[in-house]
Amino acid sequence: MIERDKYLKIVDEWIEIYKKDGRPLPPPTNKKYSGKFVLRAGSDLHQALSIRALNEGESLSSFVVRIKYPPAICSTSGLS
Repeated sequence: MIERDKYLKIVDEWIEIYKKDGRPLPPPTNKKYSGKFVLRAGSDLHQALSIRALNEGESLSSFVVRIKYPPAICSTSGLS
């Protein structure tokens, strides 16, 4: 898991690398994200996560987001 500050530091480091190399930063995508993406997992992992989510009264998607992403990242990316 990458905490927000670590993530921002990584981005800042990449910006410095681009500047040092004299390369322009990539243009913004202005892409709208749907909030959905497909994650391939083995059937055993899918089953285990589904059972845990069910036991905790959550959907599989909500459960995976909650256990995978710390609140610091979720609050800045709209995941919370």
